[in-house]
Amino acid sequence: MTIEGINIYGTPVSPAFSQGWAFNRTRGEALVKEWAKIPKDTNILLTHSPPYAILDYVEGRYKRFREEDQHTGCVDLMNRIKLSLPQLKINAFGHIHGNTGFVFKYVSQKRMVCFVNACLLENGYKYITRQPITLDYKLLFKP
Repeated sequence: MTIEGINIYGTPVSPAFSQGWAFNRTRGEALVKEWAKIPKDTNILLTHSPPYAILDYVEGRYKRFREEDQHTGCVDLMNRIKLSLPQLKINAFGHIHGNTGFVFKYVSQKRMVCFVNACLLENGYKYITRQPITLDYKLLFKP
């Protein structure tokens, strides 16, 4: 979708996390195929889960493999952002309830992306415990 000249793409797909929820995909080839659907001219990307090491830390995470760490984000999504989405300014997501907020991060030597974990629910899914994050996206698209 394009609004005011800004290209926005959204997907509910996320890496399989635990309970076999809808739109989960196995890490690796299945997710690479999904992320390849993101148009290269995307300016704002809406995903359910975060890219790897961006507001994705889960304390006490159950690890399926010894080499896993506490980050739950997707390495393949981060690779797509770094290597194939040169016009991306914002990636907004939720999914990880304990790491809301935003961060500006360089994804290359010259390119910075604003990453926003906009999750409002607490870990038990019962209560909205946070205020919504608002962002004046037009400030990021100044000529």
